[in-house]
Amino acid sequence: MDIPTMQKISEEVLEFVQTPPGTTQTIVASKRMQMDAVGNPPAKVKVATALTTEWYGSEELVQLYGPPMSFNSTGIPSDINQMFVAGKFARDNMVLYEPTLNVFYDYEAETGLWKPKTEDRLIVELGNALQEMLHEFDGSVLLKKRTANLLAQILRILRGILEKPDVFQRTQHIIHVGNGVLCLDNHPPTFHEFSHEYYSRNRSEICFNKEAECPKFLGKLLRPALSDDDITLLQRYAGQCLLGRNPSQRFLLLCGSPGGGKSTVVNILEAV
Repeated sequence: MDIPTMQKISEEVLEFVQTPPGTTQTIVASKRMQMDAVGNPPAKVKVATALTTEWYGSEELVQLYGPPMSFNSTGIPSDINQMFVAGKFARDNMVLYEPTLNVFYDYEAETGLWKPKTEDRLIVELGNALQEMLHEFDGSVLLKKRTANLLAQILRILRGILEKPDVFQRTQHIIHVGNGVLCLDNHPPTFHEFSHEYYSRNRSEICFNKEAECPKFLGKLLRPALSDDDITLLQRYAGQCLLGRNPSQRFLLLCGSPGGGKSTVVNILEAV
């Protein structure tokens, strides 16, 4: 291969790497030409053929963090952009980091709950995501750089991207139940499907049914021992417990004779 041809190929590769984010310029199929030891005709190796936006997967990610890989002077992938990897993982997964608790949480769509996730598990998932990204972007040559140290560095970056202080401090009056979320701020209260935006970590496993009644609980347990006013008070306090907060700033004392059903009432409320 002559010098002018090599220079032209290098310029094409550099133009590809330096293409500003957000463009839709089609990248010409760059070829790296290799001569064997005895000067036989060169072998052609494809470096890249794609739209810039398709190659990177997302204009927004590239604008925020830069391209996923860097290249050497011959157009071969040479290093991994850790910021891009962390940003892509944050975009593709429903995960957050609560700095006060120093805990990662993963959203479970089936229950509507944010559940704790260990850093060890996240590192494994980051490693799998990095492998998929390198295959997608024709950078498998960099897979040997996927070490525990590299993944730990990416995890530190991910922690900053996902940080949401005090995200679980509820500002809404909601009750998270087995089949959805009851919103008490609306009048009348409304029932909704699960959503990550409620930032709920606990729920009652009992499913909501507005037509349901509890004749045994009222007739056999409460009414023989309590007045109507006390029953109403107990029900209201139990409802407040489901909120996960104590807006009334009160606590409840159950007083009575031994074997009168106090422990049974408490066990039922805890089970709900």
